[in-house]
Amino acid sequence: MAEEPRRQAVRTMAGNVPVYGYGYTYILAESPDLIPEARLQAGNDAPTVKIRPKRSSEIRYNLLGATPPRMPRTPQSDYQPLLPIRLIDGNPRTCWCSRAQVKPDVEPVWIRIDLARESTVCAVALVQRAPAERGDPKQEERIMDDMSNPSNIVGRAMPRRLEIRLSRDAWHWETVYESHSGDLDEPGDRLEVKFSPRRAKQIWVIGQEFPLVENFGHCFSIAALEVLDESGSNLALITKGAGVTVSGTHYGLGDERESHEDLWPLHWDLGLKWVRVGYHDDPINWHWVEREKGKYYIDPLADRAITECIENGVNVVMSLGFGNWLYTKEGSRPWADFYWEQYYDLPPPPIDKVSRKAFLKFVKFLVSHFADRVKCWELWNEWNIPPYWGGRHMESDVEEYIKLAKALIPVVKDACPDAKLVLGSTGGWYGSGGKVRDWVVRTLEELGTAVDIIGFHPLYHVDPDSDTFRRYADTFRELKGVARRCGFEGDFWVTEYTWSAPYPSVARYAWCTPSPAGWCTEIIKAKCMAVATVTHTALEIGSFWNETWQSHMARWDVGLLRNTFSADPHNPRQPQPAYYVMRTLATALDSLRPAEIPVKVRGTRREYQVYSLARDGEKVLAIWLTGRPGDGDPAEKADITFVEDDFSRAVGVDVINGTEQELRVSRRDGRPVLKGLLLKDWPVLVRLKV
Repeated sequence: MAEEPRRQAVRTMAGNVPVYGYGYTYILAESPDLIPEARLQAGNDAPTVKIRPKRSSEIRYNLLGATPPRMPRTPQSDYQPLLPIRLIDGNPRTCWCSRAQVKPDVEPVWIRIDLARESTVCAVALVQRAPAERGDPKQEERIMDDMSNPSNIVGRAMPRRLEIRLSRDAWHWETVYESHSGDLDEPGDRLEVKFSPRRAKQIWVIGQEFPLVENFGHCFSIAALEVLDESGSNLALITKGAGVTVSGTHYGLGDERESHEDLWPLHWDLGLKWVRVGYHDDPINWHWVEREKGKYYIDPLADRAITECIENGVNVVMSLGFGNWLYTKEGSRPWADFYWEQYYDLPPPPIDKVSRKAFLKFVKFLVSHFADRVKCWELWNEWNIPPYWGGRHMESDVEEYIKLAKALIPVVKDACPDAKLVLGSTGGWYGSGGKVRDWVVRTLEELGTAVDIIGFHPLYHVDPDSDTFRRYADTFRELKGVARRCGFEGDFWVTEYTWSAPYPSVARYAWCTPSPAGWCTEIIKAKCMAVATVTHTALEIGSFWNETWQSHMARWDVGLLRNTFSADPHNPRQPQPAYYVMRTLATALDSLRPAEIPVKVRGTRREYQVYSLARDGEKVLAIWLTGRPGDGDPAEKADITFVEDDFSRAVGVDVINGTEQELRVSRRDGRPVLKGLLLKDWPVLVRLKV
């Protein structure tokens, strides 16, 4: 029986295997049988044994990590502008937004108002936020989503179908209004539904078929829901004792605060050795740490989260980045309070004399505070794209980034002498060609001898059958050559990579190349992740999945947990196959480094990839069929002859099902042969024992 994880409660038993609760997420202590019919060797009836996943503290070394959406944080560090209370606060400038959906009609979205006492009502009004209240000249430019589709701004997204029900006892409901598709195409700023006066205590508004909102996805978003009595007075106000409940809320890219506290220990359950924080609106970013000039504050839950990582065997890389409105001519965020700062109201980077001086003071404080726990610091995140470098419409400037990085490096080294420095990860990568390649070469020329690690974000839902992916390893080798010529002698990290398998499927995801809808299922996502992770390990490249969990990127399923129906206050999420496969990989790749194992592969007509790895006293062969994987087991039979290595035993590792099996070893011309090894479109690891 698998070992009990630290501090997690057993919620049930699946046979003799515990199921642990991480808040409302339930994790099986061993890998499920994801493809139960899969076998490793033809004619081999040896039993398969489940691998006991190691926790991070039990793993000596691997290159696996993850970037969580945000860190644990207290309510004081949790900016949530779209909460349902905004519907009844009486402020026409604020608004609520539902959790986003992949398609317009995935599930209904509802709002329930409970009045303080039963009253006579005669109308319900849905009020949209005024379209130009912000006074923001960029507003009209902003209403395109990340795939250049026409999109609504928050507070102005009405459903195309609407139903309104009333009740006096929250049990018996009367429908007083029901529209059909298309009735509400142009509802105006205020949709007031009138009906004959009647008594009501509860009002239930149910919407369906929603438009796009910003880059969120399809949402229901309005400024107010009014319940009017015969005098025209709005009873649906918190100042009149009303309450509001909704089916779901859009909590932004940072996700719900409570979920981070529950899910943070997943990092060491997964067996990861790295967590990357600060890349996006984290409580350790400058604008959260310095909210008043000269006063610094570290959120205590974020602080504790770093300590917990270290105590549980997980190293931390912390990004240093982003501006602060305090040090701009505006002095504070100049626009309305219904957007998150990241992506929407991002201040310019600290490239002028005043803001740079203030930024360096902040960096000195932050690095000094965490220097006893954090030894790896990233110099900005995706400095080459506008959302992280001065707002959506400011062109990136590589020379300004180089100046800022040169100023940062001595400050970090002074506060943490044994610090490892990561050259800020680019959005896209060297293999993208064009400007990105030019920027990478330029930063290497100027900074290559001053940093220890180079970060990239190369794999965002890349089709494994594409030329880009087939050339991936060779492109990295080319990049290493360029870096060495620039004097760089350090390591390479893929600090973000991901595949997406949303349901319903879509043909295009934000920031990703268009591809056929539905090609990437949850199983295929897990296989792609396994191929990339093993490839990175074989090339000695750090491998950070983006993100550990994420429930608010509707059309972009990036996390390791499955998102289902909306529910406030916690959107439910359960482990995808990718979660269990990542956990198996973290254990199976423990202490492995690149090696040489010459082999000959006979019997298969399909293309395959082979990598060699080793650890103390053991060599490991990784082999898989290339191209786009499928949902099942291709089971392509092949004979593997080992040209130089001799061994008496071989154990196969199936990383999808999390099992090991003793393999039959034959001899041909005195050399060991694995006859009838069943190649997969996911990595099979063969452990060779002398």
